[in-house]
Amino acid sequence: VVAALIALRKSSDAFSSGEIHTLYAYRGGYAMLRAGGNERFVVCVNASEESACLRIDAARFGITALADDGQRLQAEDGIFYVNLPPYGTGVFRA
Repeated sequence: VVAALIALRKSSDAFSSGEIHTLYAYRGGYAMLRAGGNERFVVCVNASEESACLRIDAARFGITALADDGQRLQAEDGIFYVNLPPYGTGVFRA
């Protein structure tokens, strides 16, 4: 995961020089929006030893869908629910 994030940082305006907005921070869960150029990503982290469901309100940034390599998430009334395993991460293109 770390190597993939390093490669993404080197190749992406959003990660190398973009804006950072905190979307969620509660009990070991954290989500942020990285935006720069024509790119937007939502990065989610669960730093706890238990599974977590992150409730992410991204509607204020006009985000209605998130996608990664294996799934596409749709907002429910402007809210995304991202389930992460213990110490899990997710990087989604917005």
